[in-house]
Amino acid sequence: MATRTETAAYETQHTAPRDARDTDRTMPLATVRTLAAGAHVGDLVFIRVPAGTPRDAAGATGAWTNRFGIVVDTSGDEPVIAEPALAWTKLTPLSRFVARTDGGRIALARRVAASTTDAQRRAHATAEQRIDALLGSRFNLRARRGFCAQYVSDVIGADRAATPAALLRSGLLSLEFDGIVFDPGHP
Repeated sequence: MATRTETAAYETQHTAPRDARDTDRTMPLATVRTLAAGAHVGDLVFIRVPAGTPRDAAGATGAWTNRFGIVVDTSGDEPVIAEPALAWTKLTPLSRFVARTDGGRIALARRVAASTTDAQRRAHATAEQRIDALLGSRFNLRARRGFCAQYVSDVIGADRAATPAALLRSGLLSLEFDGIVFDPGHP
């Protein structure tokens, strides 16, 4: 039997961007409860919803994240996330937001502190004003259209049209957690 040494011609495969590939690093694990304990008002939570769902912003880009929300309330049993919806901003408990993620991967990011104390105070005051305005109209679901885009622009300082993946890589946020979140109470 002869050994076959020739290879068939093939097209080279382009590598995916780093954030779209599985990396060699081990992803940290957390429960919804431990993630909730570390969340602060104003933090951004990034997830990837399964392909084919409405408003799949990452689409064919291959980015691991295509949806984000903003922690707007931590006073209850679990944090409340403000997230963009079709025509308004909706409020979702953290556990329901996390339950929609594809593969359980979550990133929790916090805005990088401004360079001066005055700039930090202004950013904090702007964040509080935006969140207070949203929560003050809690029962009017059509109120505060574009809350997340306004927050990203005014508080974080990023482009209103930034994708979740671009926002996460922007350098305007510090990554507090990037790993797999699970709920031990659900199979």
